[in-house]
Amino acid sequence: MVYLNDDFEGGETEFENLFTVAPKKGSAMVFYHPLRHEGKILISGKKYVLRTDVIYYNK
Repeated sequence: MVYLNDDFEGGETEFENLFTVAPKKGSAMVFYHPLRHEGKILISGKKYVLRTDVIYYNK
């Protein structure tokens, strides 16, 4: 996920019992999707992200 802006309040990504990532414009976050995570409530403004999935299989 790439954060496209950071002119808002709230909207952090929280990984359950691990850590929280505060959005910063231009930063990217790559993680193993089955990790329990959630986007926290946006308090003000609008949050824009670019999101994609990378799917691979071990042979």
